[in-house]
Amino acid sequence: QMFRGELSVNQVLKAGGAQPEGQFYAELYAGLYLEAVGDTKRALQHIRNAAGDRYSGSGYMHDVARVHRDRLTRRPGSARP
Repeated sequence: QMFRGELSVNQVLKAGGAQPEGQFYAELYAGLYLEAVGDTKRALQHIRNAAGDRYSGSGYMHDVARVHRDRLTRRPGSARP
């Protein structure tokens, strides 16, 4: 729904709820969305959150978040960790 313009990033983050798995996916997809619309600085913030140790039990998607975080931080002009 966020990618269709029906929900804001804040609404998605709120919909992540209180459970770590929901919060992880909300952070990850918020970051991916923000990157897609060109807001790399905010995207990196959410991708870093998703890649954090707090969500290490999120399976292979946590690895995806970590790889994506590392790729974003190596971009010219990006915010460094």
